[in-house]
Amino acid sequence: GGRSGFVQLRLRPPRREVDLLFIAPGLREDAVDALWEELLAGVAAWAAQRQVLRVYAAVPLDGPEEALFRRAGYQRYAAERIYQLRGELKGSGGQARDEGLSVRPERQRDAWGLRQLHAAGTPLRVQQAEGFGNGAAGQFWQRQAWGRAQGFVCEQGDVLHGHAVLC
Repeated sequence: GGRSGFVQLRLRPPRREVDLLFIAPGLREDAVDALWEELLAGVAAWAAQRQVLRVYAAVPLDGPEEALFRRAGYQRYAAERIYQLRGELKGSGGQARDEGLSVRPERQRDAWGLRQLHAAGTPLRVQQAEGFGNGAAGQFWQRQAWGRAQGFVCEQGDVLHGHAVLC
């Protein structure tokens, strides 16, 4: 008979958004393109019925997964790059050598600088998807949802140049 599959989603309360966590069967199996398109159409219909505004899925750039998502009507709005430091960090005591930069724990008073940093380095589509600028942006900076996460900022004088959150 026909092939079957499933999709696992996770809600992002209180926002009307979901993460697509898992889709099966995997693309490495034979003849699943049509099944994926059907599953993704089902996700869109499910989301629309529940007034979900956004569905997020992390897929490899320019791969067959992204092509299937595009055929099903989804569009890329951001790409992620992950950097890893190899070797030792130069400098000591949280000071970046010769640049006047310092790294310290994030503080409540950093909210404005973090918003500016976010606005300067985040594509407009991503800001819109996150609700940045429509009153919901304050939720973006609340750490309660991150559990035991700790934020750090890199600053030079009173200007923030970087932000990292460790979970």
